[in-house]
Amino acid sequence: MKTAPWSDLDLVVFAGPAQKNVVAELREAFEENELPFRVDLFTGNLQGKHPQGTHCPDQRNRGA
Repeated sequence: MKTAPWSDLDLVVFAGPAQKNVVAELREAFEENELPFRVDLFTGNLQGKHPQGTHCPDQRNRGA
């Protein structure tokens, strides 16, 4: 699979406060992944509020 340097994957995880640790573990797993693209992880809550964005920093494919 070939990806462009600006390619990323946007994911939304809907979780309540009780899943805070699970979301943190998921974020860490994406930070340490070997995928050829960055993964942006957005979190939302189960009460229907809009997701809040955070991204998993991954410098492999950025034109730095």
